[in-house]
Amino acid sequence: MNTISFNTANFVAREIGYAMTEGWMQGDAATQAWYRPLDTFGSRFGAMLDEVVALGFEAIDLWLAHLHPDWASDQHIALARQALEARNLNVATLAGFGDTREQVLRACEIALGVGATTFGHGARIVDRDHAFVVDTLGSRGLRLGIENHPEKTPAILRDRIGDGQGVIGAMIDTGWFGTQGYDAARAIVELKDVL
Repeated sequence: MNTISFNTANFVAREIGYAMTEGWMQGDAATQAWYRPLDTFGSRFGAMLDEVVALGFEAIDLWLAHLHPDWASDQHIALARQALEARNLNVATLAGFGDTREQVLRACEIALGVGATTFGHGARIVDRDHAFVVDTLGSRGLRLGIENHPEKTPAILRDRIGDGQGVIGAMIDTGWFGTQGYDAARAIVELKDVL
């Protein structure tokens, strides 16, 4: 049986009272500001996880605004791991990756620290530093699924993946393909070997 996970990015507008008038990054910044202080991180992160458990989920896709590579210390990661273990929640993926080598390296430490093996993200760094991404993921036993934003077709997404060497593949956003006029079911078939 497949586990259905809750993507904590569903809470993107929570910290601004669900009035996200300036776009996604407004919610991202507010979320990071809320979770960043170490003295309140454990209780705030735990409260979020309690809501997820109350909804009946056993796994999450952890959005990196909740545990960001720019500020997540080893203590943040340890507190997150403790909170997840206390609630028997698994991290299916990390929703995010990083735009710089430093962010990617720290995101990998976060993934390993919370027991995740897969990232899902647009990951623009792949376009400019493909070999670094492949080597970094491969040496740590991690994978990246590139989410199709703004790619409108599987062919464009496949070009971005390139020779992913089994560590870079596709993570399909079926809704995005639909809004671009591309049949999502067809996209799944066309990308089945790199999902």
